[in-house]
Amino acid sequence: MDSVVQCLGHTHSHFQEVKCGTATEGQQNEPTAENFRSFLRFREVSPAAKNENCGLMAVSRILFSLAVCVLLGQQTSAKNDAPCQPSRWNNGFKTFIKRHIASGAPSSLDQNEWEKYIRGLGNCNRPTQSFLSPEDLEKVRAVCTNGGGKVLKDNLCISQKPFTFVTVRSEQGTCGIKTVKEETKHLILACEVLDNQCLPVHFEGNPTYLKPSNNAKGCQDPEAKAHAPSSKTSWLWDSGGPTVTQSCKHQAGVNTG
Repeated sequence: MDSVVQCLGHTHSHFQEVKCGTATEGQQNEPTAENFRSFLRFREVSPAAKNENCGLMAVSRILFSLAVCVLLGQQTSAKNDAPCQPSRWNNGFKTFIKRHIASGAPSSLDQNEWEKYIRGLGNCNRPTQSFLSPEDLEKVRAVCTNGGGKVLKDNLCISQKPFTFVTVRSEQGTCGIKTVKEETKHLILACEVLDNQCLPVHFEGNPTYLKPSNNAKGCQDPEAKAHAPSSKTSWLWDSGGPTVTQSCKHQAGVNTG
């Protein structure tokens, strides 16, 4: 999504640069014979035609840039419609571990210790973060199996048993700690296949304390895969980092990433 926003910014710049009969600001056309002939031809066109041509040039350029932006957004925003499908993010599991099960986390709820820890991870841009114990790594991985998790929706699975973890809320960009809280909830994880294994690649917040349904299928149930397309385009998902929607969730106190 960030790439699309940047792209739209460039589109605005291109629109400002569209000139008719003049050079770009800060530049002057060289007084060549060809420029003089072009000037004469331009003078022969009626003012209305000049304005119409200028408008068409500007609109065509903007539409082309917008089309490129949309295509880029679609290529970077695809997510799976069911758990345990091939991942489009090769580093998803490694990033998940780094963000949520990293070693060296404080054993207490002391805010100063957590601020130092988060600064060391370089995660000051994430206002809501949850940290699981490294001792629970295998149990966390098991959420992406039939024995440890059930399908919730899309590529998300919910753990069959609750987990205890620490959630830290801080000032975005400064690492100034607001709260450090121990929570016990069922985990909601995005599960995707990497190296022939279905692994967690995303931690989804569970602010309403959801629990798995007794009728839900296991996370790796073949029927869950069979009833879903291989992928879909969504502007709400970006495994590489927080999207605009994720930022809104952060402000509402929902953990993502």
